[in-house]
Amino acid sequence: MKVSLVVCPFWGTDFPPLSTALMAPYLEERGHDVSVFDLNLGLYGASGRYSGFWHYDYTLWYSDTFMRMFLKDNRELIDKQIDSILRTASPVIAFSVYDDTLALSLKIADMIKKRDRKRIIVFGGASCSRELYAHDIIDSGSADIVVTGEGYVTMDELLKAIEAEGLPAFCKGTIIKKAAGLIDCGDRASTVDIDETPLPRYTGLQLELYAGNPSVQLMVSRGCTNRCSYCDVNSLNGKYAIMSPARIIKEIEYHESICGDIRSLFFFDSAMNLDLGHLDSLCGLLVKKRETGLGKNMPGHLPWGAQAVIRPGFGIRHLQKMKRAGCDSLMYGIESGSQRIIDLMNKNFGIKEAENLLKSTKSAGIRTGAFFMFGFPGETEEDFSLTLDFLKRNSGSLDAVIPSLTFCGIWGTTPIFKRRGDFGISGPAALHPLFWETGDGGNTYMERLRRFEAFCDLARSCGIKILPEYVTTAKECRWLYAAHYYRYIKDNRRAADSYRLFIKSAPPAFLRELAEKELGELKGSKRMLTA
Repeated sequence: MKVSLVVCPFWGTDFPPLSTALMAPYLEERGHDVSVFDLNLGLYGASGRYSGFWHYDYTLWYSDTFMRMFLKDNRELIDKQIDSILRTASPVIAFSVYDDTLALSLKIADMIKKRDRKRIIVFGGASCSRELYAHDIIDSGSADIVVTGEGYVTMDELLKAIEAEGLPAFCKGTIIKKAAGLIDCGDRASTVDIDETPLPRYTGLQLELYAGNPSVQLMVSRGCTNRCSYCDVNSLNGKYAIMSPARIIKEIEYHESICGDIRSLFFFDSAMNLDLGHLDSLCGLLVKKRETGLGKNMPGHLPWGAQAVIRPGFGIRHLQKMKRAGCDSLMYGIESGSQRIIDLMNKNFGIKEAENLLKSTKSAGIRTGAFFMFGFPGETEEDFSLTLDFLKRNSGSLDAVIPSLTFCGIWGTTPIFKRRGDFGISGPAALHPLFWETGDGGNTYMERLRRFEAFCDLARSCGIKILPEYVTTAKECRWLYAAHYYRYIKDNRRAADSYRLFIKSAPPAFLRELAEKELGELKGSKRMLTA
């Protein structure tokens, strides 16, 4: 059956969405006629002044004003993209959805529906879980079907059912909107052997135009053996599984054959060192290829990076073998310099253990990076000071830091969200992933922003690189972010003051226009007049 897979802005510009690159060949292998439409990069390259927005993250996703501006100014471009989708005559149009693509996906799906109501719109992806936005999406009227879990088997069965009967009455792993009401078909357990996952196909995704090219992103596992309280990997991806070493080598060779001049690889998995026996075997194969290969671009010669956890039994012996296998960078999820906060996060390592591993990684000749977050529930000023001390003390062992741009985002699929009362999270913003606060008023979005800025300032003074490179936009946009926060909690006077400070800071023209429009809306609202 014909199906069009669609990726909308604002996914990003470094790497194409791997989930779409995997779904397309899986469906093709089962006889479906698949077209892929990368609206994300297509609009990025043609949207002029808005191209900067791909690097202004998070709170702007929630701005209805911005969405109206973007849709109005880019209507002709979007209509052309929709024309291309409709010309395929695909009865089914499926959107791959993440938090940052959700708003525009809903808008474009609605535009498609208005032009041809016979098209069946399917939403799936990370943000379509029941704990996140599955019900909001189906209630919006923009989608006919939401796939609530892993999509491979469900999409195949769904397409076959639609081909046989139109909008189906039942398909496991979906919520279906029929004229008579919603049909919740329940969850589907993951049934795909990870070694049988198809090799990705980038046709339609314009791989060569993404900034990460000629680097390639791989994902060779799902789930995680750890249970960090802020992480939703296990609730979204289920039980931990990893491809066999031989299957990973096959994928590396495949990427090299289709992508031309690859210069590096990055394993975008939760962590590369969860199964040390597996890691040892994989590195052994890579070392063997490195020692026997003839060309510098043969598998084993390509440098690669990965994320890793701090865990018992992982140390200099593994790191030295990883280096011989081509590993040139590792990024660790440290998150805090306070042992008390590490324990609250359920991360199961000691601060001294982390420091020793950073030093060992550097001594093995591998570049090091570390993730940090700010304002985890329960974090005091003393805890944050310990994080700053950790940064200073280990600056010689850190090549880069990755400060969280959400500071401490709490999503509906995470353990901490489900126990938010236990962590003191309450009040009118308790359900907002970014703007939540503690009942005592000590941990607010603005306090987390302050800690984020202090951390970044210290990292710069220590000569540590901050990733991603556009992280500076968080500081440039601090008053716009503040305005959105105050507006959300209905403190309109502070919101107005924040808008004015942002406008005064001489921001890029399209952001200035956004702030002026939102300030005008705020002034015209009844709440503002009666505040």
